[in-house]
Amino acid sequence: MNDKHYLLLIAHPDDESMFFIPTLFNLIKESTPGSVRILCLSNGNFDGLGKTREKELHAASAIISDKVQVSIANCIDIQDGPNECWDPKIIVSIVDKYIRKHCLQDVVLITFDKYGVSGHKNHIDTHFAAMEYYQMRENKEIRELWTLYSVQSVLKKYIPIVPILELIFIWVFSLFQTNSKMRNINTGTRQYMMLNPMLVWKAMKAHTSQFVWYRRLFVIFSRYSYVNDVKIHKRVSDSKTKT
Repeated sequence: MNDKHYLLLIAHPDDESMFFIPTLFNLIKESTPGSVRILCLSNGNFDGLGKTREKELHAASAIISDKVQVSIANCIDIQDGPNECWDPKIIVSIVDKYIRKHCLQDVVLITFDKYGVSGHKNHIDTHFAAMEYYQMRENKEIRELWTLYSVQSVLKKYIPIVPILELIFIWVFSLFQTNSKMRNINTGTRQYMMLNPMLVWKAMKAHTSQFVWYRRLFVIFSRYSYVNDVKIHKRVSDSKTKT
């Protein structure tokens, strides 16, 4: 067990289940109860289902683990929409207030990379706001910033044969004692692996309003259901080269 706090910063309800479950699953295993948190910036009200999606996020998180704490900011100036521009200063304020309200220290902030996984503008805005917050010199609470690598290759994104075969080998070799794994690829990249597609399916199914046919296919075939590659960033002041 470690004493870090992990804060997953997402843009919409269901982001946690579609993209981040391998990371969440592994962090929950290695952390003390209450150390893994989700902060969702909007309630996903683009189709007028905000209140429903709030309940769905809490239900999905409970399926992933009853140890995960969930908060939804739902600021009037941060609303779901592919054409909505989110002011990074507002997001920075939301995250900062959350961390100070809960008196969090040694925080690992986890979010999207600059491509936003699916290219959604809200995801990308979330990334740049997190980067801005992390680089603030007066910010002492954030220990690290991790961003989820956006897989550009369609083949690697939707036919993740190699990582699945590797996970099956690990699973069998360990006599079914584990179905997840973390490894450091290099000094700046960490990989979280998980062979539990039913967990992802159940979590996404809790997002009933969003669980349409193409998201069901996504859960089965997406690399993000099995593998997360996360980049560990360095502060500009801590390194001669910006990462």
